Amino acid sequence: KSYVQQAIMYIESYYNSNITINEICDAIYISPCHFQRIFKNTMNKTPYQYIMEFRLKKAKEKLKAENISIAEVATLCGFLSSGHFSTAFKKNEGKTPSEYRSSYKIGGDR
Repeated sequence: KSYVQQAIMYIESYYNSNITINEICDAIYISPCHFQRIFKNTMNKTPYQYIMEFRLKKAKEKLKAENISIAEVATLCGFLSSGHFSTAFKKNEGKTPSEYRSSYKIGGDR
């Protein structure tokens, strides 16, 4: 497997913890500088952008499927605070996690 594939597998396994570029690089035995360059060349985004997008994707699944608090969704998806989660979510989705969730509730306002 390529370094990028290995990194993606690592990210998708550990997205819910506070993973760093250095931890990913230690796990796949590559220097951070080289890793960031090949990741961006392959994926057209930085490793950090990929981690954030993956966390937000998981958060959307949880917001739709699970009846847990926004703070819990944030924690389960690797965000350090629900404030950071809400800010990142709104920037990415154009609505807050609560607004997103209520748009998926049965009979909710659309």
